[in-house]
Amino acid sequence: MREPMRYTMRMMRATARYTISLLLFAGGVWTFTLRIPVWSLLLGVPAIQVGIMLLIVSFDQAAERTAGLKQYHIVSCEVCGNPTAAPIGETHEKCPDCRAKTR
Repeated sequence: MREPMRYTMRMMRATARYTISLLLFAGGVWTFTLRIPVWSLLLGVPAIQVGIMLLIVSFDQAAERTAGLKQYHIVSCEVCGNPTAAPIGETHEKCPDCRAKTR
């Protein structure tokens, strides 16, 4: 598949994922506000919770793809021992605090 086509398909999937999440959340809020005995609680609250969870997962996937987090792994700082992100292949890295102190 050509690169522009892949980009378009990825954007369509992301848009659909966000739309479904927001509609589920909004539908849950609307159902909850109807004040139908038992049913508004039985259907509204779970819909709100599922909508929020889908939004969190969707934004997490988008942030991971944008930031390129798969290109990094966690190593210990060679100065203080705190965990820090390092590019794949690097075994020794200083954390941002230690880097600022040494400058």
